[in-house]
Amino acid sequence: MQIIPKRYLKERHRDHFNMLPFRTQRIFILMLLLAMLWIPQQANSYVLGLVLQAMIAVVGAIGLNFVVGFTGQVSIGQAAYMAIGAYATAVLTGPFGVPFLVALPIAGLITAAASVLVGWPTLRLRGFYLAMATFAVHFLVIIAISRWQFVGAQTGMQVNRPAFATDDIAFYYMVFAIVVVMVHVAFNIEHSFLGRAWGAIRDRDLAAAAAGISLARFKLWANAWSGFYVGIAGGLFAVFLSYISPENFPFFLTVQYLGMLLVGGMGTTLGGIFGALFMTLIPELVRFMPVIFGVSESVSPTLLADVQLTLFGVIIIGTLIFAPKGLFGLWEDIKLYFRTWPFRY
Repeated sequence: MQIIPKRYLKERHRDHFNMLPFRTQRIFILMLLLAMLWIPQQANSYVLGLVLQAMIAVVGAIGLNFVVGFTGQVSIGQAAYMAIGAYATAVLTGPFGVPFLVALPIAGLITAAASVLVGWPTLRLRGFYLAMATFAVHFLVIIAISRWQFVGAQTGMQVNRPAFATDDIAFYYMVFAIVVVMVHVAFNIEHSFLGRAWGAIRDRDLAAAAAGISLARFKLWANAWSGFYVGIAGGLFAVFLSYISPENFPFFLTVQYLGMLLVGGMGTTLGGIFGALFMTLIPELVRFMPVIFGVSESVSPTLLADVQLTLFGVIIIGTLIFAPKGLFGLWEDIKLYFRTWPFRY
């Protein structure tokens, strides 16, 4: 008796590279894209801004996932790299007058170069020592920005939107198109030789080296791709805010992105997407709870901020205890249950 239907079996090598092998998946993605295109036509500015933050977080989480989730390296310099991408975009589009669609990938490349520059001398570091190295990078970058008068130092600098996306709806569609491209590329990287090599390094680096995988080269590739994605996220974040300063890139921003990976599931692109969406939208739900229960007048903003931070910690701890694989793991378990139903095994 065949327990698993034949359509779920991958009988050919090229089937492993098909990201949407089933018709239901293609229909779901199409409906999701149509819904995302429909949102600006009906949503107000608050909802539009929230969705924009979530999409930018998706790009940043995927970038961090290349190093932390795929390759198994510890990196807590996310906020610093986002700051590099944001300020590079602001400088290129401002004083130098470079068009935004040209400046954004250049900012990504600049951030990738900075990530490789940091990754090169730390190739032999692991665990706590690598974490401390990237921790130091965060403060070096933030201090350098806060002292550099060309980028406004502590005051910050203005970031103008591109001429074709001055209004919120046009800006939304621009960000949406960029995010779709970045997510598609990330899925292809995950299923490529590069992604499989990163997974081998993460699972057992000595065995990967014995199999002929260059640890140094592929770790640097992970840093480069991670820096590029995080730089793009930083550039979009800067344009979204319209004005940036060192205060926009605190160390807690790094903690937030690490929380996204822990909650969503490390080592998968879909896990980074799940985590970014979940950890961006849940704090906003806390803000609406007093309104839902009719006690908004008696709840102070300080209390709401404390509740958000507490909920953030509780979600991370609960995920580590009850769902170590994150939301992606739960999603896979649900799919496996329905694929093999009614057979429990």
